[in-house]
Order: sequence, then structure tokens, then C-alpha cells
Amino acid sequence: MSQFRQADDESFNLDCTSAPMQEPTKNQFSEAAYRTIVETQTELICRFLPDGTLTFVNAAYCRHFGASAEQLIGQNFLDLLPNGEELLVQRYLEQLAALTPEQPILMQEHRVKTAEGEIRWQQWSNRAIFAADGQLVELQAVGRDITTRKRLEIELSRSNERFELAAAAVNCLIYDWDLERGTVERTRGLLSLIGYTPEEAGTELNWWSAQIHPDDLQSIEASFQTNLATAERFCYQYRVRHKQGHYIWVEDQGRIMRNAAGDPIRVVGSTMDITHRKETEETLQLQARVLESMGEGVVMSNEIGRIVFTNPTFDRMFGYERGELLGQPVTVLSDLPPDDANQLVSDCIKTLRTQGVWAGEVLNRRKDGTSFIAGVYISALYVDGRPYWVAVQQDITERKQAETALRQSEERYRFLAESSSTLVASLDYSTTLTNLARLAVPFLADFCFFDRVATEGNLQRVAWHHRDPAEQAWFAQIQQFVPSLDWQNYPVVQALRSGKASFVPHVTESWLEAITTSREHLQFMQRCRPQSWITVPLLAQQRKLGTLTFCRTDCHYCESDLRLAEELARRAALALDNAQLYHQAQDANRIKDEFLAVLSHELRSPLNPILGWSKLLQLKHQDTNLLMRGLETIERNAKLQTQLIEDLLDVARILRGKLSLNIHPVDLKSTIEAAIETVQLAAEAKSIQISTRFEPAMGLVSGDSSRLQQVVWNLLSNAVKFTPTGGRIEVRLERYECSLREAQSSTVLAELKDPASNFHLNTQNLQNYAQITVTDTGKGINPEFLPYIFDYFRQADSSTTRNFGGLGLGLAIVRHIVELHGGTVQAASRGEDQGATFIVKLPLSQTSQGLKHRSAMPVTTLDHQPLQDVSILVVDDEIDSQELTTLVLQQAGAVVLTAYSADQALDILSQSAIDILVSDIGMPEVDGYMMMRQIRALPETTGIPAIALTAYAGEFNRQKALAAGFQRHLAKPVDPDALIAAITTLIKEFGSVC
Repeated sequence: MSQFRQADDESFNLDCTSAPMQEPTKNQFSEAAYRTIVETQTELICRFLPDGTLTFVNAAYCRHFGASAEQLIGQNFLDLLPNGEELLVQRYLEQLAALTPEQPILMQEHRVKTAEGEIRWQQWSNRAIFAADGQLVELQAVGRDITTRKRLEIELSRSNERFELAAAAVNCLIYDWDLERGTVERTRGLLSLIGYTPEEAGTELNWWSAQIHPDDLQSIEASFQTNLATAERFCYQYRVRHKQGHYIWVEDQGRIMRNAAGDPIRVVGSTMDITHRKETEETLQLQARVLESMGEGVVMSNEIGRIVFTNPTFDRMFGYERGELLGQPVTVLSDLPPDDANQLVSDCIKTLRTQGVWAGEVLNRRKDGTSFIAGVYISALYVDGRPYWVAVQQDITERKQAETALRQSEERYRFLAESSSTLVASLDYSTTLTNLARLAVPFLADFCFFDRVATEGNLQRVAWHHRDPAEQAWFAQIQQFVPSLDWQNYPVVQALRSGKASFVPHVTESWLEAITTSREHLQFMQRCRPQSWITVPLLAQQRKLGTLTFCRTDCHYCESDLRLAEELARRAALALDNAQLYHQAQDANRIKDEFLAVLSHELRSPLNPILGWSKLLQLKHQDTNLLMRGLETIERNAKLQTQLIEDLLDVARILRGKLSLNIHPVDLKSTIEAAIETVQLAAEAKSIQISTRFEPAMGLVSGDSSRLQQVVWNLLSNAVKFTPTGGRIEVRLERYECSLREAQSSTVLAELKDPASNFHLNTQNLQNYAQITVTDTGKGINPEFLPYIFDYFRQADSSTTRNFGGLGLGLAIVRHIVELHGGTVQAASRGEDQGATFIVKLPLSQTSQGLKHRSAMPVTTLDHQPLQDVSILVVDDEIDSQELTTLVLQQAGAVVLTAYSADQALDILSQSAIDILVSDIGMPEVDGYMMMRQIRALPETTGIPAIALTAYAGEFNRQKALAAGFQRHLAKPVDPDALIAAITTLIKEFGSVC
């Protein structure tokens, strides 16, 4: 049954789907009637074989494709379809071929192209025609135009697709909330937002509220109610729970629509995932806090080098206020010259554009003008295609200074190491200092010169060097400009006198004028052009060996340079001192060998006549004259041998500090006359005239008369020995008045000021000396040997012994005895065969009244027993000395315990209560100094008062004793009253039993 209907602008349709269609026959319809019906249809009607070959088309079909029926029949209808539809229809053919009589109909839609080339949509109803045996023989299709509907469907689909795509593109859920109905429509963006489909969520409003984070829900609902009442738009940020259980941040913004009365009726909005943005914001906030708190300075500049950002550290680093640097060129930060700064910026930007990073060190300038070094790392940052340069700067000034200091320190240590090698390479001081000068230039100086204190007491320039080889020959003139030691302005003299460096960081013209001694000297120094000057003394064993002088011509010395020069001087002094000690040891070994040879000669020579005459005298029948001659010879040689032995014993006592003096007032005139008498016969034998000149009212000296006579005898004996026949010897005794300054510079001053000294002399007496002068016209003294004239075992040469005899000990003994008396001895000579002069100075003693008072003291002191019940420990390894000291103290009332060694003394101190300790110094194994340090280290004996009673006299030994822990120093032989007075005073100071 066919149904005809009109649908909008659709063509008139022939419905052939309601009943099976049989092949028309003449019995049912006539061919004319069939064609009339089909041709009048506006729908496209055709028939085609299973392979698509058209067998019939109606007029509408022909009009649509712009061809006649004759042209279309026999063609495959697939050829009439627009490009792109063939595959689709081919699949339909396959489906048509699968139709059965039970299921003979197939509906399909596809595009067709009109004769005008327009593409339109057709819906085709296909009906299969089967033969009696069920074989598919033909298909009939009726097509109607559905273009309008398809366009509406496509547009709606596209609209929905665009809507979903737009929502998905912004990671957005769009919702429509009908306030009146209480329902919510949501897009599929819900799935991508929190993992739920709109179907799962439904349209209930409360479903969304249940997903909001509990901490956010209350505030969001309150804010929404407020906006719902008054606002048109809203925007919230809160957290919602994802289907997987975690929370995400969303931004919910929308518009509230109202009716004419202003009541809200609808809310349309979108919900966007802003988790990444929130995390980014948190990261940015964290980064901002990091930038704010960074210890490094951060600055950002634009592509032309103008500052657009700085962090607080950067502002503080450069001394600017916050924001003060914004907009300024980065060159304002540089301490380079403007051209160099601009070039550096240009080079950096070029590197950043090509490589993206730049790293290096730059010299910066703070706002206040000060400079510092910064380590800089710059990276390129592109924002919207525009480049920015982000620089991180760190102040590395201290590190660079430390690196520089370390490098300089390494260089200095390397220099000192090389210097040390140079210093020990040779034992010749001239060679050593010359090599050292070459090493010091140019590392430490542009030119330098080294001076040595010669044995004569004057300065000797031994080495010099200039950095310019062309100037070296000219610079050698510096050896001509060596001032004397009395030129106090000269830095070399100042360093020697003070024992400290003379440091002039900035040399001025006026300073050069002050230190030079002549116009030529000044002109020479002006040509040298010193800008900075260091002179350091060479000190070793409390001796001043010389100086090292270093000068710079193009820069200035600093404290570190001074310390380096001082360290170099210390090492040089040690090396020079070691070299001198080596030579002295060599000399000592040579002198020892020579002395032993001389000693053997001098001891054997007297034995030969003694033994010879003894043998002769044993023979009988000797006449009287021969007998007397032999006895005189034996006596004379025996006395000579005795004197040799006595000299050796004196030297041994001196070296051990055991040479004792019997102190009493001495009249030097009588002493000199007695000495002259002992040499008178020897002088007369050589026709030598001895003249004397004594100043009247000389006064007395305090000393040992026999030892002083020994001094004069030695000087006279040498004068007689070395003066040829017919020569002259003059002996003078006179008063010598020295200045107070001269007296204070001598070691005798400290000894005489000691309250425990034997005699109490006032300041006036310190300025008066008795001077003994012995002058002869004899052999004289070589100037080179003069400084060693008073050394032990020293003689000018071996011929001296052969010609004159002796061991070379006499003058050494003279010097020691004189110094024990607080005096001095000097030798002078114009040279060989020019004679010699020896001068002895001895301090004058008290007036006779003072001496009488002193001599009366022992009786009074001992009678009163001032040391009654005082417990005293006496330590001395010499029995005689110990017994004498013990007897004196016992007579003064003291309770005395004795010890012969330091160990025994320590045992007694640990077992007995001792009020005061009196100890010798020169003891075997443990001497008095070491013993006292051990006593002071023990808690139970650290405070015991102690007196050093020793033959080691002099200020040096006194200071050494006090430094070891003794409170007093008394020289042997000591006056009993002085010893008792010292003990009494010391006990009162310490508040002991007395």
C-alpha cells in the first residue's frame, strides 16, 4: 500500500515500505499506469541491479542529475554520487546484497549532487525484489530530500560540539542552574574536571555541595547568599573533591539572572580547574620569598640593559634604597671606566643571545663609591618573546682577597724556602748575602743592599742588587755611601740601635735629605727613586750582626711585606750566626790544637833543664858555683811551670764560675808597685825603663788585692816580654770620671745598685773610676787580631809562642778578673811595631767612713743573732763553701740544713719546713736554675724565698737568677753581713718567722 504525503518543502514521497512489492504484471497494473504514477512523483525513484546498474529512473531522478533516462539507464548509480560517498554507498550495496525475503528493506542516508552541482542530503528506502526461487534480481529505491533536517542536525551537533570543545579547551565545566526548579544542567566538562559524568552527578544541586572541601563550604555558601541578594556576577576559589579522592582547586564564576522584579531566577556559570595556577602562585610566592631572603643579589634587566627588578639583597649589596635602581642602566653598577663598562655589557648581551648564559667576575661600585668584586651568573629569560637578563651576584671580595692572600702567602713561603736554601748553601757570609740579594730582587724589592757590623764596630756594605741589569754597574756606587754608626737619622743605624725594623711606607724628599750624609749621597738616592723603604736588623743570640734594606720604586710596602722582610732577616741572621759559629768552632778547634801543642811545649820546656840539672847535680865533685847555678835554673823553671799550671787552673775556675775573690778595700798604688817589683828584674835584664805616674788621693777600690796584682802583673809581663831591649813602659794611675749615661749603660751599674751588694755606693760614686794605663813601645798588635786579644787560647800567630813563650791565657784571665770587679779592660795599638796600650777601669769604692761602718757590722749583727730560729736550707756541692756559709748562718742564730745536690734539696724541702733557701748555681747534673724552676713548679714550695749565692757574677747572671725564681743574687765571695742582711730583708718581705 502506497501512502502519499506532503512534508514542508519535501518532495512528494512514495512510500513503498508498507508491503512487499511484486513485479508489476499486466494483470495488476498496466505499464502505462505504473509509469504515470512514478513519473509524477517528486521523489527520486530508480531501480538497479545488485551490482548498481540502473534499470529505471523517473523524471525527478533525471532532473536531479541533469540527464535523460536513456543516458542514465545502464550506468552504475555509484558514478552519480559526489566524491567521498562512494565507499559509504559501496558498503550499503554489500548490505543490500544481504537482504532476504523476510527482511527486504534497508534505509540509508547519503549525499547526492544535483545537476547544478549542489550537494544535498537524501534518505533512501531500498526494497529488494526476489525471484520465485528467492534469488535477488533487482532493487527499487525511493529517495526523498532531507537536506533541511540534516543541516539542522549538523548545525545542532556542531553547536554542541563547539560548546563541549570550548568547555574542554579551557578545562571548564559549564553549568545552568534553574533556581526556580532547583535543577542544574552540567556539560561533560565535569568528567575532565573531577572525574564524574553529568549522568553520575544528576541534576541535584546538593550533589555539588557535597564535593566542596569542608573547610571551604561554609564561607562559599555565605558569600554566595550575599551575592545572590545583591550582585550580578560572582567569582570564588575553593577546593572540590575529585572522584579519585584528592582535592583540586577550582575557580567558580558566573552570572546571576533576575526577572523583572529583580529576583534571581537563573545562574549560568563555569567552573575551571585552577590547581596548576594555585600551585604556580604558591611556587611564585615561595620563589618571591626565596628571592627576598636570598643571600645573593638578583637583578633583572631588559634587552637594552636597563634594570627592571632587584631583590633586597642586591639593593643592600650596592647600598641603594628599594626601587632606587629601577630604570637605571646596568653600567651604573660597574667600577670600570665608562667605555670598558659599556663594552662589557655589549659582550655579555652578545653571549646571552647566542649561548643563553654568561658567567664571570666583575668589579662593581657601590652607591658610596667603594668597590667590590662579585661573581656573576647571567641567564636569558624570554617573556612573550622579549628577552630579559637575570643576573645573580655574590660579593666575593673577601674570597678573592683570601685567594690573593693565599697566593701571596704561597709565593712568600716559596720565596722563604728558596731563601733558606740560599742561606745554607754557603758558609761565606759575603757569598750568601750576595745570592740572597739577587733572590730578593725583584720579588721583595726593586733594589736592596745589606750591611754587616764588622768586628771593628763599623758598618760594612757586603751585598747589593738592582732589578735593572743596565743600572747594576752604576748602582755599585752604593758601597761608597755607608754612614758611620753615629749618623742617627740613617735607617740602618736606627734599626741597629733599636733592634727593630725601620719602616717607611711613603718616602718623601725631605726624608731622603734627612738620611743622606752629603750632596752626592742625596743625588745618588734621588736617582734610585725609592718610594717605600724597609730596613730590618739581623739579630742572633742578642747580637746585632747587620741589616737588610729593601726598597720599592713603583709601589708601596705594606705590613705583610714588613713581616716577610723580618722573617727573611730572622732566617738570614740565623744562617749568618750559624756560619759564624761554624767558623768559630773551626777556629776553636784550630786554637785548641795549637794550644795543646803549645801546652806540651811549655810544660816540657821547663822539665828539660830541671831533669838535666837534677841528673848533673846527682854526680859527685860538683863545685859550689855550678851547684848554685843548677839550683837557680831548677827553681826558675819550676816557678815557670807553676805559673803555667796556675793559669790553667784559673781558666778552669773561670769557665766553671768558681773563681773566687777575697773582697776588701784595695790601694791600687801599692798593688801596682808590688806588680812592678815582680817584673823589675826581667825589665832590667832587657834595659827596659818602667816609669810610673800616680794621681794623688785616688781613693780605694773594692776587690781582691792579689787578683788585681795578678792583672797588673800580666799586663806588665806582656809589656816586658814584647818590648825589645832598650824600650820603655809607662804605668799611669788616674781618676776617670764617666758620664751618668755611660755609667748606666755598663753592667756594673745594676750590680752596684743591688741592695745585697757588698758596698752601698751612691749615684755620685758611680761616675768615678780608677783607671790604670800600661803603655809600651814594643811589638804592637795587628788590627785584625785586636778584637780577639782577650779571647782564651788566642795568640797573634804560632811564632809568638816560639819567640816569647806562654799559652795565650793571661789576657783572658785579666779580662775576667777585671769584669768580676765590675770594671772594664781595653787594648789599643796603632799596628805592628807601634807599641800597645792597655786600659783598666775599676769603680772607686766608698769613703773610709763608710768602710769603717761596714767593718763594724759583723760584730753587731752576729752578736744580736738576727736569724734566731730561722730554718734555712743551704745547697752547695763544694764542701768548703757550704761549711763556711753554714757556720756564718748558725752564728746568726739560724737552724741550718744542708744539701750537696738539687735532688737532695728537693727531698729535704718535701719533708721539712724551710723558711728560706740559699743555693749555689754551678752544681753538677741539675744546676741551681733548673732546681729553682722545679721548686717553683711544686705547690708546697712555690712561695719559698730564695737567694742565689754563686760565683757567677755580673748583671747577666743576676737577671738569669731572678728569671729562674730567685729573689736575690749574691756573688761569691760574699761578706757575711751582706748575706745576713739579704736574708733578713727577704724574710721581712715575705712575712716569715722573723
